[in-house]
Amino acid sequence: MILMTTAPIAQPAPPPSAKDFYARALHNMRSIQQPAFATYHVHVSVSGATFVVNRSPKGPAFVGFAVGHSKPSPPDFHAAYRDADGLTGVETPQGWGTVRSPMFDPTWTGVSDWMRYGFDGRPESTGTPAPRATPSPKEPPVIVTVSAMGVAYYNVTDEGAATCANGDAGHRVHLIARRDPQAHPLTDAVIDMRTQQLCGVRFGFRQSGPLSASGVIDLDLAAIDGTMLVTRERAQFNVHLLAIPLKPIVAEMRYGDFAFPDTVPPDDFPHAK
Repeated sequence: MILMTTAPIAQPAPPPSAKDFYARALHNMRSIQQPAFATYHVHVSVSGATFVVNRSPKGPAFVGFAVGHSKPSPPDFHAAYRDADGLTGVETPQGWGTVRSPMFDPTWTGVSDWMRYGFDGRPESTGTPAPRATPSPKEPPVIVTVSAMGVAYYNVTDEGAATCANGDAGHRVHLIARRDPQAHPLTDAVIDMRTQQLCGVRFGFRQSGPLSASGVIDLDLAAIDGTMLVTRERAQFNVHLLAIPLKPIVAEMRYGDFAFPDTVPPDDFPHAK
């Protein structure tokens, strides 16, 4: 009698859930080395509003869009980023000023601050962020779940195939904040299937008051000189003045000429030396 045994047929691993897929991409982003300083050039184009960049005598700067009769600022300016406190220095007609909002910070730290704290950015009392751990090659990847920008604060659903700005195949997930969408404004993320990192994110924006606005801001991310940076932002807003709809605002910000010096002049951050 011949006894025959049949080895069990290997079954393909089930695809990860949307939340695990997104969480793993976040983990991969957090392991990327971040620059202590960065300098770069910003070009802005806008329709439906006037681009304005200026600063107060004490140093804080305003970078944004004005509705009505305002003198437009030059569409190109230089900027600098400092990782220690998450501040952005911008060159204005009145000299260098400081911006705390991450909207004009193209580093991954700026994007993660936006995801974690909302449009106003990192609170001043937060101070220096905790060091980013780099996993040991011997350790398996860890799915990050307890994070103010992770799945502990969002419901995550699968939105299917997408394309990254660099042409890579991607996959989109949709995120809904479980509470306080203003503090957790991320609504969508695109994950590069080749690198398993984020290549695009979308934020929701809402401002109330006599001049109210709502819309979305899309960011394209790309690897440059060993780090991950925003190369393009596109904002689309619907604006109402006392409930009367105004012309929609469409703005695009492009970042380039990146450099990563060992330090930048303190005068680039005039109210936070």
